[in-house]
Amino acid sequence: MREDVPELTAEGELRTVPLRVATEFSVAEEDEDPRGMQVYGADKALVGTVRDLWIDRSEPMLRYLETEIETPKGMRNVLVPLNFSRIHQSKGVITVKALMAAQFADIPAPANPDALTAREED
Repeated sequence: MREDVPELTAEGELRTVPLRVATEFSVAEEDEDPRGMQVYGADKALVGTVRDLWIDRSEPMLRYLETEIETPKGMRNVLVPLNFSRIHQSKGVITVKALMAAQFADIPAPANPDALTAREED
């Protein structure tokens, strides 16, 4: 298992963080910004809404969609890997074919809402 500490960039910054932290980054004007889009599972059931985007500062590229979901224990945010997601710009929605809607509640959330450890990423 990898260490349960955040990885750092060559410059010593946290590597994987939300755009609310990495304010020097933004979504390119020619790209659709998925924040506010609804997310649907493989069963076509509504999962939640994208609240923020997580970037890998070392690459730099988007890695996760921070999605607010409703669970039996209340609302929480989970990180959905971007490579599991399909953004349908024309419909303004995102689909995740790898998980049924109910399975999103089992996605572990990072301990720190503004950083991700190497172990949490695995």
